[in-house]
Amino acid sequence: MPGLTQASGWDEETLVRHLDDLWQRRIVREQGVQDYDFSHDRIREVAYQQIPPAQRRHLHRHVAQALEQVYAGELALVRAQIAVHCEEAGLVKQAIGHYQQAATAAHAKYAIHDTINYARRAVALLMTLPDSRARQEQELSLLAPLGHSLLALRGGSDEELEQLYWRTEQLSRQLGRKWELYLSQRNLWSSYSHTGRWRETREIAESLTTMAYQLQEPAMIEDACNQLALTKWLYGELEAAYADLAYPVTKPDNEGYQRFCQLSGFPPAINHIGTEASILWMLGYPDQARSRYAAGMIQARETRQGFSLAISLEFLAWIDYFLDSVAALQALADELIRLSTHCLLYTSPSPRDRTRSRMPSSA
Repeated sequence: MPGLTQASGWDEETLVRHLDDLWQRRIVREQGVQDYDFSHDRIREVAYQQIPPAQRRHLHRHVAQALEQVYAGELALVRAQIAVHCEEAGLVKQAIGHYQQAATAAHAKYAIHDTINYARRAVALLMTLPDSRARQEQELSLLAPLGHSLLALRGGSDEELEQLYWRTEQLSRQLGRKWELYLSQRNLWSSYSHTGRWRETREIAESLTTMAYQLQEPAMIEDACNQLALTKWLYGELEAAYADLAYPVTKPDNEGYQRFCQLSGFPPAINHIGTEASILWMLGYPDQARSRYAAGMIQARETRQGFSLAISLEFLAWIDYFLDSVAALQALADELIRLSTHCLLYTSPSPRDRTRSRMPSSA
C-alpha cells in the first residue's frame, strides 16, 4: 500500500476508495495485509496491454522511483522488483545494477534459482551496452555467483557451466586479472575431470601449478598442488600424487587464503587434507589416513561460513566411506542434512540419495 500510494500520487483515502471499488467488482483481491493483486492473470494482461508503450515506460519508471523512496532504508527487500520496473522503463544501466545487487544478496543466502535468474538477466542487459572495460569488469563480477549457483544446481559436467568458465577465462586475460584467471582455469579442470577428458585435465593441472608459483601466493600454490595430486591420483600415480602434497597447509588467517575462499567458494586447506587422507588410505596407511581426517574435521568445524563448512564436511565424508566407518558416515550425513536445511544450502547428492534431494527455490 505505501508503494502504491507513492506511485499513484493519490492520497490514501482516494486510493482506498478506488481499490475498494475494484475489490467489490472482483477485479482485484487482497494479498496479505496491505497488498493487492489482480484476481486473474488474464485481467492483468489485458489491462497492461491497454496502456500505450510510452505511458507504460513512464509508469514503470514512476513505480521504480516510488519503491526506492518508500524502501530507502531496506532496498534489499525490493531490489528485484525495482530491477524489473527499471528494465521495462528502458533504464538499462539502473536495471543491471539492481539485478546485480539482487543476485549478490540471493547468492549470500544460497538462493540458487534466484541468483541464476537475476545474474542471467543482468548479463543479458549488459550485452546490449557498447563493449568497454567497465562492461567487461561488470560481466566478470556477475559470472562468479552465476557459476557457483549453476555448479550447485547442475554439477560440474554441465555444458553451459563450461562455456561460462571459458568466458571467465577470456575476460580475465583481457583485464589482466590473475586471480580470476587462475580460478577460471581451475574450474575448467573440474569440468574436464567430470567429463573424463583426462589429457586436458592434466594439462590444466600442470598449468595451474606453474601459474601459482609465478604469483607466489601460498593459498593458490597449495590449491594447485592439490589439483595436480588429484590428477595424478586419477591416473593411478598414488606415490607421485602424495609427493605433490608436501606443500604446507595454509593457515586460515592468511589474507590470501581468505581472498581465495571468497572468490572460489571453497577452503584449499581442507581440500589438501582430504586429498592427503584419501591417498594415504589408498597407499595402505589407514591409521595415518584417520589422523589426517581428524585434522581436517577440526579445521572444517572452525570454518565460520556455512557453505564452506558444508563443502568441507561433504568432501571429508568420502574418507569415512573409504574407511568403512558406517556409523561415522551416517552421523556426518545427518549433520550435513541439518546444516543444509538450516542454511538452505544445496550440496551434490550421492546417486543413492539423488531422488531424496530437493532444491529450495529461494532462501
